[in-house]
Amino acid sequence: MNLTLRPYQIKAITDLRNAYRSGHRAPLLVAPTGSGKTVIFTFITEKATERGKSTLILVHRQELIDQTSMALSDMDVPHGIIAPKYPATHDKVQIASVQTLVRRMKRLTLQPQLIIIDECHHMPAKTYTTIINYYDSALRLGITATPLRLDGKGLSEYFDSMVRGPEVQELIDLGYLSEPIIYSFPFMKSLKSIHKRGGDFSMDELADVMNDIDITGDAIQHYLKYTPHDPAITFCTTIKHASDVTDAFNNCGVPSALFAGKMTRLRRRGYIEDLANGRIKNLVSCQMISEGTDIPIVRTSILLRPTQSLSMCLQQCGRVLRPYPGKPNSVILDHAGNCIKHGPPQWSREWSLDGVKRKPSVKISYKQCPRCFNMIAISAVQCPTCGYVYTAADREINYSDSELERLDPEELKLIKKREAGKRRSEVFEARTIDELIIIARQRGHEDGWAYHIMKAREAKGA
Repeated sequence: MNLTLRPYQIKAITDLRNAYRSGHRAPLLVAPTGSGKTVIFTFITEKATERGKSTLILVHRQELIDQTSMALSDMDVPHGIIAPKYPATHDKVQIASVQTLVRRMKRLTLQPQLIIIDECHHMPAKTYTTIINYYDSALRLGITATPLRLDGKGLSEYFDSMVRGPEVQELIDLGYLSEPIIYSFPFMKSLKSIHKRGGDFSMDELADVMNDIDITGDAIQHYLKYTPHDPAITFCTTIKHASDVTDAFNNCGVPSALFAGKMTRLRRRGYIEDLANGRIKNLVSCQMISEGTDIPIVRTSILLRPTQSLSMCLQQCGRVLRPYPGKPNSVILDHAGNCIKHGPPQWSREWSLDGVKRKPSVKISYKQCPRCFNMIAISAVQCPTCGYVYTAADREINYSDSELERLDPEELKLIKKREAGKRRSEVFEARTIDELIIIARQRGHEDGWAYHIMKAREAKGA
């Protein structure tokens, strides 16, 4: 099959080739969801095969195995698959599930000369590092839309250069992605009382807040108002949350299916086909629809899962950005405040192999009872003094009777710029260590942050 590459794909391939020629052994390609990353790396695989090179493609989800295998088959590239229930082959190209390969690699005769890591922001995971270290003589190529992890770890340990693909807005302007219209709340919702696990919110605690009849009702109301009965994906916190949301949509006349848990491949594909042909209108997902799930007909993304992860936010928003005949635009109904926290998907972002330095946080051990004002343990669900019982409503979030407003990306950028300036001015105007400590605690920093600021001032003679 003769593949016609888009101009930006040709440029990305050329830039990667130049990276190898200049001595780099492990470049990383950053390109947004919907840019055709699979097309790029399967084209590279085809050319490597023509030169007699062996290629190993690492993926972590069944959907990515299927997607990559289909792309290679379309290009008539013979390949094998290393995953449960697939027969072993001796093809020069192998697509491998990292979970399977890490268990089998010492029994295989595989000797790849090029390793392509799809969705390589998962690289710091032990399964990936074990495989990479085992095949340490091979060249590498990393592929991702978001080269960062929630824990702030960079990828410089695994890759030695970065190649930038097109920006989301560029692809929108070229017609390769659809323009997103975002409706969100005009102010940030506080989730300060929700604990963090692995850098993101505790899903069980988050479900206590988000699995609320008012929030679910708002989501259904806004869906019927802005994109009535258009194909949608709803992102939830837990399976229980997703199940309750599914029932609520069905009860309101919106045919919906729960897309979560240990579903068979056949059932997953069946639900996706049902959404594509209109038998259902809404797939309600709990950590099932993200990387490797392409359903271009979907117009609406309903966000009911707040996240600290920019990567997850962009993946969820990206599910609806692909164009489709008769689809005028994409709509993101952001009931989680993610687009306000992380910015719209079309914003240009600065990426680095060095990762993001996480800010230290203050551990708050106590909270104040709203009835008797006694200070009690932060984890308490009932006040030992007056018997007040904490409910989800006490978690500092209330969406009842709230109205989503259309989000203007440029206006949000200006607001964030003004907020950043205000925060800088606030620090500048604080002249004593006590004033800086107050600011530190308000922002969730440790007291050491204030001493660091004061020490830097003294060094400058300020």
